Amino acid sequence: MRLANLVAVLGALFLGACAAAAPEQCVVDRITEFPVPMTRDFALVPTRLDGHDAYLLLDTGAGVTMLSHDIADRLALMPEDRLFPAAVQGVGGVTLTRRLIVDTFEVGGIDLGKQAIMTTERGLFRDFDPPPDGIIGGDFLSQFDVDIDLPEKRVGLYRAHACRAPFAPPWPGFTLYRVPARLTDGGQFLIDVAVDGVPLVAMLDSGAEETAINARAMNKLGLTADTLAHDPVREERGIDMNRRLSHRHHFAKLKIGAETYRDPAIWVSDMPLLSADMLLGADFFQTHRLWLSFSRRVVFVTVSDDGDSPFNPHRPRHTAHY
Repeated sequence: MRLANLVAVLGALFLGACAAAAPEQCVVDRITEFPVPMTRDFALVPTRLDGHDAYLLLDTGAGVTMLSHDIADRLALMPEDRLFPAAVQGVGGVTLTRRLIVDTFEVGGIDLGKQAIMTTERGLFRDFDPPPDGIIGGDFLSQFDVDIDLPEKRVGLYRAHACRAPFAPPWPGFTLYRVPARLTDGGQFLIDVAVDGVPLVAMLDSGAEETAINARAMNKLGLTADTLAHDPVREERGIDMNRRLSHRHHFAKLKIGAETYRDPAIWVSDMPLLSADMLLGADFFQTHRLWLSFSRRVVFVTVSDDGDSPFNPHRPRHTAHY
C-alpha cells in the first residue's frame, strides 16, 4: 500500500510539473468597442468626462490627452498647478499647458476612473466645424492594444495576456502584415519604411491629416529648395500654432511593410520631429485597419484595396457629421 501510495503521489507531482511547465495560452480580451464619428479624416472618440459628453480626436501621435479650454471651463476643471504651466512637445513644436484632473473618464461605456488631462492651446481646432473637445493620446491608448478600423469607423480597446509569442488580431477574412515597432517615451509608434529606397523612420500619427516628411528626411533624400520649387504649396499649423509651408512632392515609391506605393504624393515640411523622419497620417489610417499592440511592440496592418492609395492627392475627404 505504501509503495502504491508513493507511486500515486509521484505521478501527481509529475503531472503537476508538466502543467506548470506548459506555456500559458495567449488571451486577448475585448474591453470595449465603439463607433467613431469623423471630422475630415479624423476619428472622434465619444467620451464622458465627469458626466458630460465630449468628443476627443484620436491622436496616436500625441503623447498626452488634452482638453480644449472651452470644455475645461464648462466643466469648471481647475489646474493642479495654477502658477507654473507645463511644456508639451508635439509634432508641430512645443506648447504650454496645464494639468487637470477629471474624476470619471468614460470611453465606450467603460469608466476608467480618475485621469490626468492637459489643456490645449487656444485656437488649435479653429479650422474644424464643429471643433473637437480635445485629443486622446498615448497616455490613454498605451493602457490597451488598440484596434483602429477607420474604414468601418470603429475603434476597439483590448488587453492581451500571456502573449509571449507573436499573435494575430481576431480579423477573419482580412489579409494583413506585421510590422515590428518601437515606442517613444510618449507612447508613439515608430516603424521602418523606405522612400525611393532610402530607409526612414515613420511615426504612426492619426492626428496628422496627411502623411508628411520632415527636414531631417529631406536631407537623407537629397531634397533641396530647387527640387521642391514647382510643387504645390500649402500653409499649416502645428500644436504650437506657428505657421509653416509644406510642398507636395511626388516620389517614385514608398514601401511600408508588405505594401509598395508607386508615385506617392507626400507633403514635405520643415516641421520639428526629433524621433522620426516622417509621419504616416490620417490618410493612411483611412485606407487601412491597424492593430497597435502596446503589449508586444508590434503593428498589424490590413492590405489596402488595389487602387485605394492613401497618397493620391485627389482622394476624397470626409466631412464632419457628429
